[in-house]
Amino acid sequence: PHPNMFLSQAEIDAIKVKVNLGEDPWLEAYDKVIERADNILDSVDLQSVTYQGIVFGSIQWHQDDDHPAAIIMSDSVRTLGIAYAFTGDSRYADRAIEFIWTWALDPVTRMRPTPPGKRIQIYVTMPALFYGADLIGSYEGWDPAEKAAFEGWVQTIGNYVRDNGDGLNNFSNWRTVMLASAGAFLDDDVLLDKAETLWKDLIPFQIINSNSENAGLMDQEYTRDDGLHYSLFAINAMIQTAEIMHTRGVNLYDYVHVFDGGATAGLKLALDFITPYAIDPQSWRDDGYSQDGTIAQRHHMAIYEMAYSYYQEQQFLDAINRWVRPMYENRIMGITTLTHGNTFTLSFDPVPPSITNQPAPQSAEEGASVTFNITASGSATLRYQWFLGDDEIPGATGSSYTIAQVSPANNGELYRCRVRNDLGEVFSSYAELTVVADTTAPLIAAAIVQSLEQVDVIFTEGVTTASAQAAANYQISGAIQVLNAALNADNKTVHLQTDPLEPDTTYTLTVSDIQDRSAATNTILAGSSVDIVFSPVMNFDNGQLPFSWTPLTASRWSVVMEGGNNALFLNDTEYSPLPTGRLGEHITSPDSYTDFTFSVKAKTKEPSGNLNADYALVFAYQDGENYYYMLFNRIQTNTQLFKVVAGERELLKTATTGRITDNNYHTVAVRRVADSIEISFDNSVVLEVTDSTFLSGKLGLGSFNDAAYFDDIRISGGSGVLNDLIFSGSFE
Repeated sequence: PHPNMFLSQAEIDAIKVKVNLGEDPWLEAYDKVIERADNILDSVDLQSVTYQGIVFGSIQWHQDDDHPAAIIMSDSVRTLGIAYAFTGDSRYADRAIEFIWTWALDPVTRMRPTPPGKRIQIYVTMPALFYGADLIGSYEGWDPAEKAAFEGWVQTIGNYVRDNGDGLNNFSNWRTVMLASAGAFLDDDVLLDKAETLWKDLIPFQIINSNSENAGLMDQEYTRDDGLHYSLFAINAMIQTAEIMHTRGVNLYDYVHVFDGGATAGLKLALDFITPYAIDPQSWRDDGYSQDGTIAQRHHMAIYEMAYSYYQEQQFLDAINRWVRPMYENRIMGITTLTHGNTFTLSFDPVPPSITNQPAPQSAEEGASVTFNITASGSATLRYQWFLGDDEIPGATGSSYTIAQVSPANNGELYRCRVRNDLGEVFSSYAELTVVADTTAPLIAAAIVQSLEQVDVIFTEGVTTASAQAAANYQISGAIQVLNAALNADNKTVHLQTDPLEPDTTYTLTVSDIQDRSAATNTILAGSSVDIVFSPVMNFDNGQLPFSWTPLTASRWSVVMEGGNNALFLNDTEYSPLPTGRLGEHITSPDSYTDFTFSVKAKTKEPSGNLNADYALVFAYQDGENYYYMLFNRIQTNTQLFKVVAGERELLKTATTGRITDNNYHTVAVRRVADSIEISFDNSVVLEVTDSTFLSGKLGLGSFNDAAYFDDIRISGGSGVLNDLIFSGSFE
């Protein structure tokens, strides 16, 4: 039965007992896992090899660009899998399945499972994908045909790795992890046997034998510039394979290779030698070995949870205490303190179900969604059934239950959940749903002039299609006719097609008879209005800089002829980003803006060999240590939205499309309405977030550290005034 890779269901059940009793080290580690999994649900985008724009055959791995995406993907699937295994929350399993589909199965985005090049990057990422898939393998929501297709994908990549080797250093150690994890997921004895045989065959080549004064040194790694790092890196892989095989009933922890003459070598010998240096990395250098880089807990030290749990020796606990729990292995296993800490203290007696977190009462506004959650423990397999009052809710069989849109009719309803396993059942307490009726009329949140003949009206809440699309409900001063009104899918934004607007003329837009989607159909206050202004384009035709915009470094900005037109040129490539991830160069507007659309045509000046070529849009700029910037990059995973607060950069979101693919102009834009931020690339939305740190500020252009051209700057809507614009060769 699955799971059976690094964990069995019996082990999961036994660990959950420790968590439910509030015992450490498990409880703190569990909280870390759930925190990471929730962050993935909220903030981590799906990943694909195609997001780099590299297509070869039927979509092939590209070792440099796709490795970061593989790290994000595999870490996400593994973490979500662990969270699902310990909570039964279907949200984690569903999101993991979306990651798997996008990476391995979607015909448009899937990776071809025969990766060329540096296979080590495959070996240290794909096993975490298999581990997460193993942990959700029994989830009923995983479509059987889709799961079977993924198993076929894993089989192909597993067979490929089986038939293509990599020398005798740590590459081969990680190859055994790849083979063992694929074999465990597939129950493929051929792959498992290959992993076991290869692991044993590597011992005499990699571990110096017991008759040597250097007994236990990793012979292929210790002489390298980062000898301690690579030695621990190789041992890490050996332990992970040993742990997988241990779950399968094969003991590699105690395996010893006997040389002619009686000398021996094995995993324990290598651990005994390296552990003092793991505790005190400086002593490695003191003893004459090389180590240039820093030794980090997440790269190496989590192996000591497995070592201590198996051998139960004080030296391995000393290593754990030196690096502090919860221990985290960032490549494959994740937070090993939860899954493998002190396993010799676990009890495997069957446990009936019990509820550790009761469903909480919920309150929601009319039209909103609401979710009830329950956390339970007990021996597998736990089965859930939600009830409305005393009646079963068909299909509500997960650890959470969501009502997509509540209405006043739901007010006062009582929900509870039954949890069963083969040893019994338990009912939760009732949780009441309170629905707050919507009695507030919609308001105009913003009105943004998108073009000469288009105005977007954004309301504070969803409005009815009939009222929103009645062109007669919108009046624009100056005898400007509204020709058509179309409601966007968000039910809040209405696109108005109008007569042509005069540049830099203030109009008043008046809205009437707009109704919200509540049961009361609240109607907007009669005479509600907002001023709008159409501002043309800054195109630099007169060859001069906008003199009131402020550059960080004036010498880096000029207006040049490029492609037959004048453009603003960030002309320097010999500068660096500022400390803590701030842009190395930018130029900002004189005025501040609130709700707006800020668009510009931009193109990189960097040669194709610069894989990290970039340019940026700046907005809500307060000063050099407080602003947002959207970085467009040739690498998809570096195409990201950041905010800088008190000089420290924070990632808000990574775009899954919208990277720089060539040296041509692309239209990039940021649209801001209250705390909602929308980024587009060539008129397609690539990223949306909500953040209210800075709600207004200056706009600007810039780059992390590269040269770029900018042209046709347009700012629509907002409260600022676009000064010093250059139209048709003259200033405004």
